[in-house]
Amino acid sequence: MASSMRVVCPGCDEEFLVSPQFERMKIPAKCPFCEKEFSIEQAKKVVRPSPILLVK
Repeated sequence: MASSMRVVCPGCDEEFLVSPQFERMKIPAKCPFCEKEFSIEQAKKVVRPSPILLVK
């Protein structure tokens, strides 16, 4: 995934990567550690990718 978001599972506190499309399309994330499904809004922490700056 080129531009992933890091999320922290509200169930087990583990951190993993998801595509930003999960948030845009309201797709629930599924923790690979405890298998809990949750919306991105329910994540304990979300670190979004920084915007890419193009410099000439």
